[in-house]
Amino acid sequence: MPRTTRKATIYDIARLSGASPSTVSAALGESWRTRRIAESTVETIRRIAVEQGYSANMQARGLRKARSGLVGMVIPLHDNRFFSSMSQSFEAFARERGLVPVIASSLREPEEERRIVETLISYAVDYLFIAGATDPDAVSRMCKAATCGISSWICRGGVRLRWYPTITRARPI
Repeated sequence: MPRTTRKATIYDIARLSGASPSTVSAALGESWRTRRIAESTVETIRRIAVEQGYSANMQARGLRKARSGLVGMVIPLHDNRFFSSMSQSFEAFARERGLVPVIASSLREPEEERRIVETLISYAVDYLFIAGATDPDAVSRMCKAATCGISSWICRGGVRLRWYPTITRARPI
């Protein structure tokens, strides 16, 4: 079947493979062994998925798992040696844990800092770290008001000022 401009879905893969959407989902994920799906079926489904250019819909997965897999960091400047080193360490730390880091610079502008935090919260980041906050009180109010279940850390001058758990259960990083 020639590939169209529309993104392939698990329903397309199911139709082409003769399997159910549930089986396709398990075969493309990690649960196919526990569901006792034959390895040959998994290979067929995965081959068709590659042929069709299938990629998982991470937003849909995030809704099902109530986790986005995103972790945000707001720093004042990228070109500062201290914050540059901190963001590189943060990125490596996040990736080691299977998270996708999103790092943004506020340019030491309080309004930009609030806009970035608002945007990251709207993307339902699982964790939010703010280093060198220009307006920690305003940012902390935003984090406390967030109902998306993030944990946030506000830091200034390399010292953790506050931790704002806005979740009811702890999630280890």
